[in-house]
Parts: sequence; structure tokens; C-alpha cells
Amino acid sequence: MIYKTIDLCAGIGGIRRGFEMTGLFENVLSAEIDPYAALTYKHLFGEDPTNDLTSEDFKNEVVNTEYDVLLAGFPCQAFSRVGKQLGFRDTTRGTIFFDIADIISRTNPRAVFLENVEKKNYICTLSAEEKMIIEYLSKTILSGVRPEELEILRLLLEQKSISINDFKRFVNEKYDRNITNNQVDYAIDVLQGKFVSNDNEYQKYKNIEVITNDHNNFITRMLCYEERLRHDEFRQMVEDIVQVGLTRYEDKFMKTDEIESPFVLYEKYSRRDVSLLMNCGKDLSSVMFGMKRIVDDVFIFVTYHKEKSDDDRNYVDGKPDYADAFEDNMIFRWDSKIGMGIESNYMKEVTTAPRKHLLVKKSDAESNFYYMGTFDILDVKEDQKEDNKGILKKICKVVVKMHHPVRDDLLCYLQSTIKEN
Repeated sequence: MIYKTIDLCAGIGGIRRGFEMTGLFENVLSAEIDPYAALTYKHLFGEDPTNDLTSEDFKNEVVNTEYDVLLAGFPCQAFSRVGKQLGFRDTTRGTIFFDIADIISRTNPRAVFLENVEKKNYICTLSAEEKMIIEYLSKTILSGVRPEELEILRLLLEQKSISINDFKRFVNEKYDRNITNNQVDYAIDVLQGKFVSNDNEYQKYKNIEVITNDHNNFITRMLCYEERLRHDEFRQMVEDIVQVGLTRYEDKFMKTDEIESPFVLYEKYSRRDVSLLMNCGKDLSSVMFGMKRIVDDVFIFVTYHKEKSDDDRNYVDGKPDYADAFEDNMIFRWDSKIGMGIESNYMKEVTTAPRKHLLVKKSDAESNFYYMGTFDILDVKEDQKEDNKGILKKICKVVVKMHHPVRDDLLCYLQSTIKEN
């Protein structure tokens, strides 16, 4: 069998050549923006690889390309120990990794081969406490879905404290966002290790000792954190997290539409992100599945293409084959959880919510959901569906109308057939 590859950040084709020399691989698509490298590549392989992998047009081309293995030698200068080590702060080369990750998420290849340069004999010098802080910050705020925590960290890299009133004015002036004292308190809680999903996580992160909020309405970096910032490797990693998060926020999540929501249409969010943006106080990912009501908002999470059972069961346990689908850009049909009729508390939480949100991912190969926007319910009808034991149970068939028409390219992507390995 011959496996098909795509060659990203292709350079002059060194990675591709290594794979092709086995006789088991053939390349079907390439991307390289350096004109001299592309010229050499064309001379060696007879193909012009000139494509920008960060462009939406190229990403859509990859989605429509049948391939098995993704190859990428993403720019090493930003990350390599023999480069400048600017990491994600190198906004020209350091963020290409996220575009590669986006392509992987959209196309779910059989295998991925990423190449970079590493200095020999590198030894991490972070202490256990420093590693824990980096781990926690990466899990909670690196996604960049909002700027508050990131800006607090950035400001406290250079100064020992900042007043809450000054911070609120700063956010208002920089981002044109009026934030409340409660929102600042939520951000402080996050940076104090409280944004966790269970008691085990709480016990692990509760003493990360980064900031404190004294009684004079100041946010102050803790002395032990101040001392850790004198450790160059630790400080650089914190700076990287702040820079990446703020860059992602400004590129993807800064409000550019008029929807009354902390979410941006068609951007991708994890359940953890939803918990953070809704100021839940903790990570509700473990209890946020098909539907979750949070005060006045209800969130519907949909996997468009369900995993199929490979035996005589109706569906894979925990993943019923609900008939969730878009009729067109405006109308979406959604099935409630099995066993939930019209009079159930589950459905009442959905129908009575003042604001209703839809988030969709194409398949379980994707970890995050596209935010499709808010909707109104047009119709609800009670029906029946067999569970995996063959027992008929109540279910609700719900027809909703989106407040904004779904973008054509995203709708086509969600509806397109998934390749079976």
C-alpha cells in the first residue's frame, strides 16, 4: 500500500524525500513560502510548492485532499536551543505551529511527523514548583480566549503590584472593555489556582503562589513568585505564555462582531474555555456534555459525525447517534438526551434559558468546538428512541433558528464526509 503525504513548511523537500525513499509514500500537496526554497523544491520534485499554510484557502484545500500522513518541518529558529529561542513570541515564525495544529484538527491524518532542532544534552532547570505553575497556566489561559489573566501576569512581570481600579482602566483603554470588580475577582481566582475540575486538581494547584489580592484593592505578586521570575528559564516560559495568549486573543478572540456574548462567531472553544468565559469559578468540563445550563445561558454541544458502533449495539456507549444536523445556514435540528421528554427538567432548562448557544465539532477527532452563535427554538416535539438495550425512551426533536447564518465554508466542512481509516 502506498500512503499519501502532504508536505508543510516543506523547505527544499528533505523530509518528503526521506519518506519517499522507503517506496511506501507519495506526496500529494506541499506548502512553502520562501521563494528560493520553493525554486529548489520545484527543481528537485517537478512541483511548485508555493502555498501559504496559514491561509484559509490552503486549509480548505487540505480538507478536500485525500492523504494519510502530515509532514512538517516548522520553523526552528523560534524554538530551537540553537536559535534565538523566542518561542511563540516570534509572531512571524513561532505561531505557525498553531496553523499546523489547526490543519491536523480539521483533517485527522493517520499519522503526523513534525521536525525541529534541539540542542544536545539539554537539561530542564525548572523546579517542581515552577513546572507546576507553567503546567497550570498552560492549561488555563494559554488559549487566549480572554485577556484579563494574561494582562495581570504581563503587568506583574515588570511591577510588584497594580491597583484594581488602575487595572480596570487599563483594560478599558486597551480593549474597549468595561470589566466589573467581580470579573477582576474571577481573574484573580484563576491565577490563584482555583480554576480546576475536581478536588485532586485543587489540591495540586491551590498553592501555586503567583499573586495575592490584599485588602487595599491591589493585585500583588507574591514574594516566592518574584524570586522565581529571577530564574531566566522560568521567566521566559511565563513571558511565552503571556505573549502567545495575548497574540491569540488579538488575532482570534477580540470582539469584532455585535453578538451579545463573550464568544466570537466561528472560533473554536473547549469546554474549559466556556467555563472560563462564563466565570463559573471552576472547570466544568467533566459535567459539560450535550447540554449545560449556566445561570441565564444554555450551551448545546454537538458532534456532527457520530462514532459508529462496530457491533450489534445501536450506538457506541455514551455517544448516541442523535439526528443532529443543519438543514441550511439558518435551521438546525437537534435531538435531546435519550430519556428526556418535554416535561423533563433537562428540557425546561433548555427552553427557558434567555440565551441559547450552539457549539459544534465535526467529529471526536477534534477536541474543540466551533461557536456557531445563539439561536431561538422554533419547534419541540416529543418522540421515542431505542437505547442500547432496545428499550424505547422519550426524546425531544428540536428545531432551532440561528441568529446569524452559518458561514458557507464552515457548513461545508462540517457536512463533508469523514474518511474512514
